[in-house]
Amino acid sequence: MRNLTLSKDLQRALTVFISALLIFSILAYMAVTPRPKEQFFQLYALGENRMAEHYYPNDNSTIPLGTPVEWFLGVTNSMGSIQYVTLKVKLGNSTLAPPDETQAKPAPIPVVFEFRNVLLKDETWEFPFTWSVKEIQVVGDMIYVTNLTINDETITVSNISAEHGHNLRLIFELWSFNIDEDSFIFGWYTSQERRCAWLQLWFNVTSP
Repeated sequence: MRNLTLSKDLQRALTVFISALLIFSILAYMAVTPRPKEQFFQLYALGENRMAEHYYPNDNSTIPLGTPVEWFLGVTNSMGSIQYVTLKVKLGNSTLAPPDETQAKPAPIPVVFEFRNVLLKDETWEFPFTWSVKEIQVVGDMIYVTNLTINDETITVSNISAEHGHNLRLIFELWSFNIDEDSFIFGWYTSQERRCAWLQLWFNVTSP
């Protein structure tokens, strides 16, 4: 019985055909297979008119004592399922560290206020955030914020100060409830990666 021997040209053509068929099969599979949807939260802050402007009275970030400032905070759930979230509010200055997204670590600052809610799939939670600096203490060139008012609640603050009251900031961190850890975590997991969402708004405060 004779063995079938292919010419080099025919072998080359057959190799090209098989390679092209394999590539076509991979492309066809990718075309009909839905890509996994990215899971994420969106966190945002708007000014008094629910727009990304006019964050301060008279557009001046230097806030007189007792002057109310109105913002609107929002969280959109694009995680593909019901989520339980908390938005933590912190008061800091220019020397205290902000959240570390690379290490998924929140700002090392005490929480002054907290909002919690259960969000349905693709739901956006938007709510007013009205605040003012109620009381301060002046020690030399340093101004210490001792009391804030947030949504009509008075909050006592400790050890937050700024030289001449400049470069203070409100930090907002999004935390989500993680079932595996049975607790809230800063950020969330998607595709086995840790993601975080936070924002900050700077301001100055003046003494009377």
